[in-house]
Amino acid sequence: MNRAASLLLIALLGGLGGCQGGGLTVAETNAILTSRDVGRDFSKYRSYALSDHVKALCLVPSEVKDGGGGASGDDGAAGAAGAPTAPDFNSSKCTRASSALEEDIFEAVAEGMEEAGYERVDSPKKADLALLVARVARDHWYFSSSYGICDEFIDTCVEPQLGSKYLIPTESLALVLVDRKKKNEVIWLAAIPKVFSSGVQRASVQRAIAQAFAQSPYLEVDR
Repeated sequence: MNRAASLLLIALLGGLGGCQGGGLTVAETNAILTSRDVGRDFSKYRSYALSDHVKALCLVPSEVKDGGGGASGDDGAAGAAGAPTAPDFNSSKCTRASSALEEDIFEAVAEGMEEAGYERVDSPKKADLALLVARVARDHWYFSSSYGICDEFIDTCVEPQLGSKYLIPTESLALVLVDRKKKNEVIWLAAIPKVFSSGVQRASVQRAIAQAFAQSPYLEVDR
């Protein structure tokens, strides 16, 4: 699938340190990343449903298969039947974070979608699109086909495919827009570093989310 990514080199949430090998990472560029399906006509969509929780992206399918799953929490991996599978948060791979800013996150995301011209509905079954909200709950997360994201909100798993791998650092916010009318395809992704790190201010998070939408003008219904 033909996709394009847009990187804006800004520092709304403060500096991120360290360069890593193996390609471009959000940590290296201190960027807000947005990526879309280039061939997608966003103007045909009218409604969306917003997830009611922040998804913890932790275990990947291979780790669940190896027995990494547990009895509490949730993660971004698929189980044997393709349903969401709970990780073991005692695992060193998984982290917990404060939920203090969650209300602000959802408010800013809903505002961004409203300004883009979408009507919010209460169920993903009634919507053209579903918008998943997630937190990177391990040392990193790749937006790639091998890192499936499963969420009970849409009752299925999706596999973002960007053509390139983007390494998203721990405690980042990820926004995943899914086409509910066409096989739950991921049509837009946004990754904002450090949102769930300690000391991050409400205003900084709101500005960063607003910027993710500002650098994605193709999302607008009436263009």
